[in-house]
Amino acid sequence: MTVKAPHRSLKAFEIRAFLSGSGFVIKWQKPNPATDENVYVTVPGVKEPLKNPSLARPAVALKLVDPAENNAWFDIIIVGGGPAGLSAAVYAGTEGLKTLVIEDDVPGGQVGPSTEIANYFGFPDGIAGFELARRALSRPASTRWPGSPPIRPPRCASATPRSRTR
Repeated sequence: MTVKAPHRSLKAFEIRAFLSGSGFVIKWQKPNPATDENVYVTVPGVKEPLKNPSLARPAVALKLVDPAENNAWFDIIIVGGGPAGLSAAVYAGTEGLKTLVIEDDVPGGQVGPSTEIANYFGFPDGIAGFELARRALSRPASTRWPGSPPIRPPRCASATPRSRTR
């Protein structure tokens, strides 16, 4: 993943913080020519670099969140994608409910960028915040109880479709 932007660009810093907090390694490049104030994000699998993207555009391109659907219905909507919200989403999906998680930052909420969460239930040796979120959002269907409804993995949507740059 490459971010090409001036070193002091607030928008580029915001994008870099979001992507690194989501577990991606970022390569920083200076713009060419040096007077170019635009921010370019190169996403693997996307032909053209994203120019001055909102946080939602690279998130959708990397499949961290799902694109918005018109007239979509959900059985449950959970506001907040931190550990509690993701846990609720996993349990709702286990019951076969169509679930949407709304988060305004990285999946995992404020713990998403954390390198280690100690003493979290089920992880006695600790776990990285983005790994906890990744596991919750890709909950395997192999852990179903016989006769239970099909598990529906939760969808995660960004609550901020635009950049928070002022």
